[in-house]
Amino acid sequence: MDLMLLDFLKAGGQFLRAYVERYNNPPIRSLLTFGSQHMGISDLPGCKPGDFLCWLARNTALRGMYTNYAQSHIVQAQYFRDPRNAHDLQSYLAANTFLADINSEIPDADEKLYKKNLASLDALVLVLFSEDKTVVPKESGWFGSYKPVNLSEPDAMGDEVIVPMRQQPIYKDDRIGLRTLDEAGKIHFKACEGAHMRISDDCWKPLVLKYCGDRRGGKSDEDISDLLIQ
Repeated sequence: MDLMLLDFLKAGGQFLRAYVERYNNPPIRSLLTFGSQHMGISDLPGCKPGDFLCWLARNTALRGMYTNYAQSHIVQAQYFRDPRNAHDLQSYLAANTFLADINSEIPDADEKLYKKNLASLDALVLVLFSEDKTVVPKESGWFGSYKPVNLSEPDAMGDEVIVPMRQQPIYKDDRIGLRTLDEAGKIHFKACEGAHMRISDDCWKPLVLKYCGDRRGGKSDEDISDLLIQ
């Protein structure tokens, strides 16, 4: 079965990518992700001034991201990754069983399978939002992340320099097939104006028509939105 799958959910992109890498049966041919966290998030959204309960919950969550409970019960914990902090990065590599796996950052990852399946895509379209404050950093939607610290210095704290996809180890080593896709011209970087998931028809519709239009089954332009709920 030849499927195209669109991601219009906040945290959907990396989970749909996980499906492609781990299974891809029935196969997805074109994967479009919007505001996704492919290299994780390095912070949680802030709270309004004076909202004590919000700040308390936020700080508690940040301190417990890599506990067994959080990794099993909190969705954001499955893709929380802060390479600016040596202790946090070590904890991520030791405890995370989702993002670290699908990005092949840990030895147990099935690197050969993930690379074969992801490289089978006809198109991987990565869309970020220009004013995204929910995904930190927003460049995670393009497989970018903050520059990692030196893990040999346990107290090291890094800065907020962004490492783009083509400078990431998972790309250079082609661990999951990103470099293979890119060299074949199958990765497309796009941006939508505005905040996280504040997406307009002017942004998403042309992308759907361009990268998935020949697999709509004869749908009209007016009916293309039906693809989002199938």
